[in-house]
Amino acid sequence: MGTDISDSLEGTYLLFGMAITGVAVLGSLVFS
Repeated sequence: MGTDISDSLEGTYLLFGMAITGVAVLGSLVFS
């Protein structure tokens, strides 16, 4: 049960990381 929670958290952090990276890349392209 604990592993399920940690796995879901890891997936959430991974999605957040991808989203932040995508926003940063798009932002740098738009404002460059």
